[in-house]
Amino acid sequence: MIKKAVSLAILLLISGIFIEGGDIFVDNGINYGSFKSVSWTEVIPVKKVAFVGFDENSYLDDYAFLAAIPATTFYANGKLYSYPLLFYEERKINSKKELTLNASQGIKYFMEDWLSYCGNVEIEFINANATKWNAKYSYINSSNIYDIAAKIAMKHWKESKECVIAIAGDFYKQKRMRGSMNVSINEATIDSFSILLPEPEGIGGVYKSFEVEEPYKYIEVEVEWNPLLRGKDIDLQLYDNAIGMVDASENWNALAGTYESVESYIFNYGTWEVGLTNMPTEAIMEEMTMFKGGGREYEAKIKLYPGEIFHLPPINFLARNVSINIECNKNISFGALLLSNSNISYEPFKGNGKLKMKFDEIGGGNYSICIF
Repeated sequence: MIKKAVSLAILLLISGIFIEGGDIFVDNGINYGSFKSVSWTEVIPVKKVAFVGFDENSYLDDYAFLAAIPATTFYANGKLYSYPLLFYEERKINSKKELTLNASQGIKYFMEDWLSYCGNVEIEFINANATKWNAKYSYINSSNIYDIAAKIAMKHWKESKECVIAIAGDFYKQKRMRGSMNVSINEATIDSFSILLPEPEGIGGVYKSFEVEEPYKYIEVEVEWNPLLRGKDIDLQLYDNAIGMVDASENWNALAGTYESVESYIFNYGTWEVGLTNMPTEAIMEEMTMFKGGGREYEAKIKLYPGEIFHLPPINFLARNVSINIECNKNISFGALLLSNSNISYEPFKGNGKLKMKFDEIGGGNYSICIF
C-alpha cells in the first residue's frame, strides 16, 4: 500500500484529482489571481509554499520533491492550481564567491516578495524546519522515501477516478565496488629545460618544438616575463603534434600577473610544441603596430615528470561517487590522474605523501591510473 501511495503522490498530476490546498486569491467570490504561463491554461495561485530540506548526500530530498509536485500543482474542477515548491537550505556564507549559489539568500528574497503578494500564507516544510516568517506552519518528516511520499499523499489527496502507479528504484542498495592494490615505482629524475621564443608580432603566434621520450608521463610549461611589461597580454598553448592542442592558458595578466602555465598528460612520444600568441587589449591595428618588432624573447620553462601506468579492475556499471586514495611510503610530492579505456585523461590530482581523487560519475570500462 505504501508503494501505491508513493506512485500516487508522484503521478496524481496526470490523473485529474482534487487536492486539499490553502486559500486562493478571491475577491467577492471572483477569482482575480490567475496568470498565463507555459501551462495549457491559466494558473490560479494558492497562498502556500512548500519547502523540501536539501541534502546533497542522499536522494531522499529528490524523491520528496517529486512526491510533492502533484500536491503543489494540481488540476481540479476544470481549474489549475499551483503554489511554489522549493528546496530549502541554510548555509553560512564564508566568502563573496559563495554568494552566487547561495540558496538561502535567494529564498529570503523570494519569501519577502511572496509574503507581500499573499498576505497570509501557509508554509509546509518537508524534512526541514524554520519559523522565521509570520505564517501558518505544517511539517512532514521521515527518513524513508516511501513513508514520506505516503504522508504527502494522505495529507493532500482526496479522490481520483484514475491513478497511475510507478515503482521507485531503491538507491540504498547500490552496487558497490571496493579494492586495493600495492604498486612500486622505480626512482627517476625530473627533466627540466628551457626554450626561448621570440615575442609574437601583431595577432599572430610563434611556436617552438621539442622532443618528449620515455619514461616521462606528465609535462608542465611555464612562461614568465618582466612585470614592467604588464600591458603585454601573452597567451600560452601546448601541443602534442600527434593530436593537436592539449592545453592553453589565457590569464588576464592585468589581474593574474605576468605569467602563463599549461600542463598535460603525455599522450604520445615524439614532437611537442609550445606556442605564444598576443591577446589584443586595444584596437587590432594599434596592437599590430605596438607589438611589431619588439625583439624580446620569452623563456618557456619545461618540466617532464617520469611515471608509470597501472590498470584498475574493470568497472561494468555506471559508477558514481568514485573515490580513489593513494598513499606513498615516503613523504614525496607526486601526482596522479585517471585514464579511460580510450586514453582520455581526467583532471590530475597532486599531493605530498598521499592524495585523494574524487569523481562524481564515471562510465563503465577499463580504467588506469597514471602516477607521476
